[in-house]
Amino acid sequence: MEIYNRSACAYMEIIACGPDGSRGTHTMRLEPSPMKETVCRCHQTPLLEWDEPTAAHPLLVLDPDEPVYIHDFRRTSTDTMPQTFRFGLGCWNEERPGMYVTELFDDGRSRHIGLDIGGSAGTWCHAPVPATIHSKGIEEEEGGYGGWLTLRIEREDGPFWLLLGHLMHEDVNALHVGMNVEAGARLARFGNEHENGGWPPHVHVQVSIEDPGTTKAMPGVVRPDQASEAIIIHPNPILLVGEPFTSACGRNIEQRKAGQSEQVRDHE
Repeated sequence: MEIYNRSACAYMEIIACGPDGSRGTHTMRLEPSPMKETVCRCHQTPLLEWDEPTAAHPLLVLDPDEPVYIHDFRRTSTDTMPQTFRFGLGCWNEERPGMYVTELFDDGRSRHIGLDIGGSAGTWCHAPVPATIHSKGIEEEEGGYGGWLTLRIEREDGPFWLLLGHLMHEDVNALHVGMNVEAGARLARFGNEHENGGWPPHVHVQVSIEDPGTTKAMPGVVRPDQASEAIIIHPNPILLVGEPFTSACGRNIEQRKAGQSEQVRDHE
């Protein structure tokens, strides 16, 4: 399995089109994207090589113009989403001092290596591509995932894995390891605080290029000294999530690079 330090632009094109250049379905809403050039220009991260055409689907079914609040947990762990927004995005590879304070994180982990999508409890998550249920479980620890599942996604040069965490126990329990799911299939809903580790309702989205095993979920937070290796194993999954989050992420990257306000507040 090979890893390439590619721009999000290249990855976006491979998802949107077949390897022979044929146009794929647009249900992922990655192409055309109003913020494509921003993502291409600013979002240089380790990304997976995608070699096969697929009927892709957004993780959440939303209007592509839905306003998204971008959290910034680099300075404060209490960046609350304003009531004027329905959905928020917590960033990948973000240092979050003061957030992970339960016993589960007493080993000094503070670097978030997934994406967090915040919304109302009961929001459905869908399979973004055809996949197999690789593993699932319930973490009971405070600060843990609560309900979680991992998808195995096949490709020509080997599989990769997609973790979804903080899910309703009922939905996770209804799934079976080895079950095949099509792109767009309903998987599980955002859990409430009493079943998702004590967090506000959201889903943690994380990719792994290494087999995470089947007995437990892949860790979503690492120590700062582990981050450079971790982001190679766990590249940014933003383009599997789809719109409106891809565009919101692109805008936020430009703002952070320019030293401007990191909050995207386009829904006053």
